Amino acid sequence: MVLAKKITKKLGKTAAYPANSKKLRSFGLLGRLVVLLGFLTLSVLTVAGGFVYWASHPLSVRSLPIEFQVPPGASLSAVIVRLQDAGIGVAEAPFKLLARYRGAAAKVKPGIYSLDSAPTPDQLLDKIVRGDVVQIDVVIPEGWSYRQLRTRLEAQSGLLHELSGLADGEVLRRIGATETHPEGLFFPDTYRVNKGSSDLALLQTAYKTMQEHLAQAWQSRDPQSPLRSPYQALILASIVEKETGQSGARSELPLFTR
Repeated sequence: MVLAKKITKKLGKTAAYPANSKKLRSFGLLGRLVVLLGFLTLSVLTVAGGFVYWASHPLSVRSLPIEFQVPPGASLSAVIVRLQDAGIGVAEAPFKLLARYRGAAAKVKPGIYSLDSAPTPDQLLDKIVRGDVVQIDVVIPEGWSYRQLRTRLEAQSGLLHELSGLADGEVLRRIGATETHPEGLFFPDTYRVNKGSSDLALLQTAYKTMQEHLAQAWQSRDPQSPLRSPYQALILASIVEKETGQSGARSELPLFTR
């Protein structure tokens, strides 16, 4: 009888051991999961910290100043290639990630850009998204003939030359002019344009500006004026300026005075 009790106690202790073993194994699995989660969290924070550091520190550049061009319709990948070819040490994967994070991957503006100092990736992205391109001043002097103007534009550095080889009539057609002769159609002024833009586009701007000024002047013309259209007044002004050699003669015409 005593022997049976001893055997029963031993069996009871042996039966309790597997239960404790399961608890230990469960605790070990949970511990490993906590360690893994901590490792993953630390890894994510490390990568995120490295990305923030990269985005806020200047990129390497081959030399300064640097100019690079973003063609119209260029993809972000093509823009990055242009940057790298210009000597700007921008890494493709993180720069794409930065652009997508800011929702700017499809918002890059075309044009010619210039850098006087090494930018951070964030500054570089902001620059090409804002369209902070290089601009130049082009002067159309008062009293110049169309031939003088065209010669100046065809020799102007910084412009895309599309006028070369075009007949006058074709130039007028391309800028949307209804007149048959280009003389006097372009408003004299200093025009600030994007470097790399077309000389033909500049002429179109000067033509539209002249049309706006003529329309305003025509509304306030002298009722006794013998002129029947703003274009007649413009031609007469051009003739007077050419004959007298005095710019500004158009302001003395009946069109512009009462």
